[in-house]
Amino acid sequence: MINYKEFFTELYDNCICEECDCHDTSEQYPTGGYEVTDADVEADEKMMHRITELMAVLEKSIPTNPSKWSAAKSAARQKFKVYPSAYANLWAAKKYKSMGGGWRSGKAE
Repeated sequence: MINYKEFFTELYDNCICEECDCHDTSEQYPTGGYEVTDADVEADEKMMHRITELMAVLEKSIPTNPSKWSAAKSAARQKFKVYPSAYANLWAAKKYKSMGGGWRSGKAE
């Protein structure tokens, strides 16, 4: 199970993108009475956009027809010496698609 709080905290702390100014430590924030500026809102929106993109990557593709997917994986096991492998999975996915199968998105486990 992925601990999303730790994952996103680490992602935020290790952000190395070039245009990212969300980690600018040159300006120290006062301890009290801090007024939120447009730049703060923009930085938060950028970070939320990055998190949304990452969540899309973390979603799991689920076959719409498990029996066809099982048959495609079985054929890949027979065709390739090493399974699972990137080539075998790609071949199995293409075979599954040619058999009329499809994919839907689901939450990562």
